[in-house]
This record gives sequence, C-alpha cells and structure tokens, in this order.
Amino acid sequence: MDGDKKERWVDIIGNVRQRRAALERILDVANYVRDEDGKVLKDGAAVPAPGAGDALVLQISCNEVGRVLGRGGETIRRLEDESRARLEIDKAEGRLTISGRPESIERAKELVLLEVSHCKLLDGTVLKDDGKPTGHGGGPPASGKEGFKLWVLGKEAGKVIGRGGETVREIMQRTGAEIQ
Repeated sequence: MDGDKKERWVDIIGNVRQRRAALERILDVANYVRDEDGKVLKDGAAVPAPGAGDALVLQISCNEVGRVLGRGGETIRRLEDESRARLEIDKAEGRLTISGRPESIERAKELVLLEVSHCKLLDGTVLKDDGKPTGHGGGPPASGKEGFKLWVLGKEAGKVIGRGGETVREIMQRTGAEIQ
C-alpha cells in the first residue's frame, strides 16, 4: 500500500487542443490523476480519508525528510514537544503520520508546514507548495508553448510511458503535445 500512493509528475506542453487530447489519453491509461493544484481528475482506487481516527498522514518530499527530522532528531522532538502530538516519519516514502488529540494534530500540522516547502494529504490535496520541482521543466517550456503538470501514481507511470516509451510516443504523435 505504501508504494501505491507515491506520485510522479507528467508535464504536458502544447496548445490547448493538444494538451486536452493528451490529458484524455492519459486519463484513459491511468487509474489516478490529479492536476498541479491538487484537484483529483480521476481516482479509480479508494484512498483512505486523511483525517480518519486520531491520526493525520502527510506526504512531504523525500528531500525534505531531513528538515523535519533535524540534526540528531532535534527538530522532530521539538515539533512533538510543542504540539503534544506523536510524529512518525517514513524516510523512504516521505510519509509523516501525526497522532494524538485533534488539537495536537492540528498544531503539529501547522509546525510541519513551517518546516517544509511542499506538503499534501494522501488524497492529493496540496497543503503547501512553495515551489516547483527543479531540474525537470520547472520553468516555462523552451518552445514557447503553454503547458501544465499532472500527477499519476508512481506504480502507473509505467502505463503512461509504455514499453520502451511506446505509449507516451503514441500520445505525443496523436495529439501533437510534448510530454515529459
């Protein structure tokens, strides 16, 4: 289940018609797709409610796990002390589980959001996004065409790409959009 919720992004670049056609093809292939604002466009699998019970699960960038932990665990201990909540982090997945009383969970969430630049709930709802991923088309496309970013489940990225890139090439050929 843990690997099932990891997401990968897909850049779609082209004119409005090209982007719309590419989006429709990706929606046909993938079971879960959301836009860069966190709006779920397709969810073929049930995602557990993020606030169910006495715990909240946040997804942060694996690159920022160290920020939450701090040197020798000092930051996460400070967050736990200030919020009176229990924080557990899965370093490999960037999954942070906050448990405790509702007011403690809310306070811990606020404190975590101060530490990280990107955070979302398990359902894909973005709580904070201070920047775009770097090094992978974060700026405007060189071609001058408009573009947007979609997120698909990591395990479904292979479906979008296809064997040897076959599916993504077909989508680009049929729609005229550039996909990264």
